[in-house]
This record gives sequence, structure tokens and C-alpha cells, in this order.
Amino acid sequence: MAKISKFFVLVVFLSACFPTWAAGSVDNWRSEVDRLMEQGEFAQASKLMKRLPKKVRNAEAVTIDSLNQIMERIRKDFTLSPEAGVKAIREKMPEASDAQIANWKAEKAIEWMNIDGQEWWFRKAVRNLWLLGKEFAVTNAQENDEESKNLRKYVVEALRTTPDANGVRNWHHANITFTLAATHHRQGTRSIQPRTPRCESRCHPRRRNTARVDAYPLPKFAPAQH
Repeated sequence: MAKISKFFVLVVFLSACFPTWAAGSVDNWRSEVDRLMEQGEFAQASKLMKRLPKKVRNAEAVTIDSLNQIMERIRKDFTLSPEAGVKAIREKMPEASDAQIANWKAEKAIEWMNIDGQEWWFRKAVRNLWLLGKEFAVTNAQENDEESKNLRKYVVEALRTTPDANGVRNWHHANITFTLAATHHRQGTRSIQPRTPRCESRCHPRRRNTARVDAYPLPKFAPAQH
């Protein structure tokens, strides 16, 4: 009897150490990961992929990395605790009841999910509530109509205005900031180096341009007509 008990304990221990998908084949690992992710069990899904045989991990490296990135992105998007969310709602709508908030969650007007056994709201769930909640549909429609009227009025006004010497119909003031990386030389020239854009590491400036400062005069604009 003691031997049977020890054997049973050993079987239970091995079952806990190895996931059910490993008993037969690793071919169904993706469906198991999808199921865990759908249930919000991100930690288990990551652990399952780490325990895959090295050969499988190498062959499916891109897929595994993509799934991990998706879970990481969701974690960063769902960072609002329910307590903080309810507090933010009642700051805008003090009369909101617990039942009303629960109903918004049931209707997905409040975007939330369970991640590793804990409830988290979408970081912009409170702001989106006023867009998704049925109670606010009439108010939203009125605000959208008002914005459309203002935009339509602006477009009509611009089209009815005669373009000035610069081809501009309706002047608006704007603050524009730009930067030039320049180096002075003895010959009176200035070397302009293009700034490296924020992109993948394979993006690099192809050439370095050196030109006289007065070779390209600034365009002359006509005075703004107000």
C-alpha cells in the first residue's frame, strides 16, 4: 500500500512538472498558448514556450517572439486598476453606482481583462467610456454634429477667400521648430549633415553635403493678409 501511495505521489509530481501537451507531441503548443492568452494566463503561456524543446524554439523563434511581444503590449495597455478606474469615473460622474459600473463592464463599455488572475482596465478605459456607453450616445451625437458644423464653416470660409501672393487662402499662426547640424569651414562654406532618422539600424545618411551658405537664398514671402 505504501508503494502504491509513493507511486501515486510521483505521478502527480510529474504531471505538475510537465504540461499536458508534452505527453504526446509538441505540435499543438500553439493552440495551447492561444488558449492561455485568451484566458489571460500570460505567465503560463510564456512559461510553456520557454519549456519547448530547443529545436522547436529555434524553428518557431519569430512566432514565439511575436506572441511574447503581444502579451507585453497588452500588459502595457491594461495598467489601470479597478479602484483607480472607479475613482476616475466618479470624479466625472459622482452619481455612478456600483451596479451601473458593473453593467458597463458587462457591455464592454469599460474595457477590461484578467491578466494572470488579476483584473486590469485599459489605460484609457474611463475616457473611452463616454464614447462607448449607450447612455452617452445622444450627447456624443450632438457634440459630433457641432464639431462637423464648425469644420464645415471653416472649410467654406477658406474656399471663399481669395488666395494671396503665396497661394494661401486662410493664414493661421503656428510655432515651427527645426534644427540644422552645421560646421563652419575656413573657405566660407558650411557643411550640412542630415540628421539620422529614427528607424531601423540599417538606415544611414548616404552622403555629406557641403555648400555655400549664400548659394541657396531663402524664399521671399509676401506679407500675410489678415
